[in-house]
Amino acid sequence: MFEKIKRFALTRHQAAPMARERELFLAWLHRGGNGIGNLRIAAGYLLQIVRFLRLKAPRNVAHDIGCHENVTIIAANLEQLRTKGE
Repeated sequence: MFEKIKRFALTRHQAAPMARERELFLAWLHRGGNGIGNLRIAAGYLLQIVRFLRLKAPRNVAHDIGCHENVTIIAANLEQLRTKGE
């Protein structure tokens, strides 16, 4: 799935943590009807989320007390970035 995103970014996407999980999520988005443009945007966001949260491996978020707060902060930051581009 990553090879459909951007050829020049392929190594960066594959080398970043949780590549398999990110690729599975992008494939799920693609099966749901998202086009390549949306997949490229989502792939970039996923890279930023993994880096921002310093994720190295999947974790059980059901018992992670700080998870909700992290997701809320990331969502707010992504919204700010999105509205700057408009």
